[in-house]
Amino acid sequence: MPAVAINDLLDALGSAALKALIEAKSGQAVWVSKTPAGWMIAAMGEVAAKKLCANYGGEQLVIPVGRAFKSADLQNRIEELRKQGATINQIAEQLRLHSDTVYKRLSDIADPNQLTLFEVKK
Repeated sequence: MPAVAINDLLDALGSAALKALIEAKSGQAVWVSKTPAGWMIAAMGEVAAKKLCANYGGEQLVIPVGRAFKSADLQNRIEELRKQGATINQIAEQLRLHSDTVYKRLSDIADPNQLTLFEVKK
């Protein structure tokens, strides 16, 4: 049984519910009933559980691991905390990351005020 496409789940559930589903059932085969089961409601709330059932009720799905989705979400969280004024160490502590990881992720962001090596400011 193939994993359901993450983009299909994103379209059906929205990003917050998909994130919750991936955190709860990443990589697992699950049976989606016609009506929300307890694990669905506990994982992502009743509204999202109903959407999952409406789209996939009566099917067995393999929930994607969602590495790229998780990575993009992590990047967004790091950037948001930085915009709020958090230091690299505060971000690392809050997100349970190594400070080098936070620094690397932040250094990948293009700074509009930073000149490139061959650019001349006018």
